[in-house]
Amino acid sequence: LKELNKIFGENFKSLSEFNEYPKLMNLVYERRGGEGDGDAEEYIFDILSNDLFKDHPIELSKRATHVLCENVRVSLATAALEEGNLDLMSRQMNNSHESLANFFEVSCEELNDVRLEALDVAKRLGDKLNIERPILGARMTGGGFGGSTIQWIHQTIVSEFISHFEGGKSSYK
Repeated sequence: LKELNKIFGENFKSLSEFNEYPKLMNLVYERRGGEGDGDAEEYIFDILSNDLFKDHPIELSKRATHVLCENVRVSLATAALEEGNLDLMSRQMNNSHESLANFFEVSCEELNDVRLEALDVAKRLGDKLNIERPILGARMTGGGFGGSTIQWIHQTIVSEFISHFEGGKSSYK
């Protein structure tokens, strides 16, 4: 926040104020070649790491990218829930995990493995029961404090899903 305020001559109190900031969003728009739809995370990271924060440790670009994009994901997830748009909600939940793992770097291999196993198990259970969307998303939570995963699964598979993970029987990897 301090560096972005210095670069743009602003005095914003939080990174979320940069989410719709024209000077930053114009850079993203130009980097995308005039395209305006979709996730801008890779473009924001590119602008931060290669231009705005190029003389700073890469971690600064990673953390700022996560926060800037996570703020947008929360807004999109809220709108998705209000509209009943499960595809959009699913993307936000899953993208949130990827960003937490890759940009904020608060996940770990074991947690990532459990998440992947949850996605896989839910898909297999859904296929077996012919459920179109057996899982909407899975992401870590509690990063930096040991963490755990949360999954948004179809109510029909809850019992079998839980049984798969009971007693430490997880077998992913």
